[in-house]
Order: sequence, then structure tokens, then C-alpha cells
Amino acid sequence: MIEEFHKVHEASIYCLAMSPNGYYLATGSNDKAVKIFSNAQEGLKMQTEMTSHDGTVRALQFLPDNAQSALLASGGAGSGRVYLTDVAVEQVLSYAS
Repeated sequence: MIEEFHKVHEASIYCLAMSPNGYYLATGSNDKAVKIFSNAQEGLKMQTEMTSHDGTVRALQFLPDNAQSALLASGGAGSGRVYLTDVAVEQVLSYAS
């Protein structure tokens, strides 16, 4: 069940991605943020906000991996960096310019 969200981002949402196991949903925005939601029994709940990007987040993709982690690649404008984040532990693992 997806509940109604009010003003999750401060600007337009450009992209979204669902993890392979269906547990996480990520949204990327013109506000330079990636928001991660977890799929709980009662519906989607915002888990964390990542603010590593210095420009519009324009692409998100969860990578196929093992069931213990959820690896998210995110990229966009500004520095043009691509970040690899383990959303299960809310940690940026690496980035490339």
C-alpha cells in the first residue's frame, strides 16, 4: 500500500527506482537529494535522505546484489559524480567523477 506523501522533496522529482527485492524505493530530485523509503507492512516509510549530490539527481539504479544489502547508484548534474551507496546501512561506499 502506498500512502499519500506531502512535499517529500523541495523540488521536482526526476527519477525513482525500486530495489530488486522490492523493499526499498529511492527518489531523486532537483533539490539535490535522494530519499530512501522502506516498504513496511503498513506501507512505505521514509528511511533516510542522502545529500551527497551538488546538483539535480537525474538517475537512480539499484544494482543486483545479494539479499543482505541494497546497492544504489545515483548520478546527476553539478559535479557529475556517480555515487554507490549501501542503503541498508545508509553509507556511501564510493563515488566516481
